[in-house]
Amino acid sequence: MKISGEKFVSGIDQPKVVNTDQVKSEPVSKNEVFNNDQLKVENKADKKIGRKPELLSDHFASEEIVKNLEKASEGLLFMSESDYPFTGQLFKGQGSNGISDQKMRELTDAPEDTKIETVDLDCFFEHVANEQEWHSPEQKEEVAKYQNLIKLLKENLKDVKVYRIGEVEIKAFIIGTTKDGKDIAGLSTIQIET
Repeated sequence: MKISGEKFVSGIDQPKVVNTDQVKSEPVSKNEVFNNDQLKVENKADKKIGRKPELLSDHFASEEIVKNLEKASEGLLFMSESDYPFTGQLFKGQGSNGISDQKMRELTDAPEDTKIETVDLDCFFEHVANEQEWHSPEQKEEVAKYQNLIKLLKENLKDVKVYRIGEVEIKAFIIGTTKDGKDIAGLSTIQIET
């Protein structure tokens, strides 16, 4: 999973993959108080200026969504001229104004003239998520995994779309905003089209 505040952890061409099992929350510092009855993290400095405490469920929800999407996509390869796995994506604090082509350029450090195509989620997965009578049992199982993945994307994110960035080696971001509107989350893969 890639976690980022304003930009990717390490750029679009060579993304850094972080094992979600190794992602840890920051330790509670001396100026934070955990109120077990309300399940909130409260920063004393925030309290002085009247800012409300953050719910713990909100604090970890985006990471959990991405972790579940990675688990659901495990073993799936998106087919194009080359087959690539899916990688979790999380852009923390970037969801408040929704997602646009320009925002995707900024988040991925893509040059201004980079081609970006927006594709409907169902259209993107059309060829891999529809069972055919001629499919083998293994193919039917893969179709079911894709259907589950699509369901998870739709249930956990708002306005899910696919942003295809570039030409020939296309970075495909299957993303939406989290339900609270704070973050952008989802998956990415690569498509080769010569």
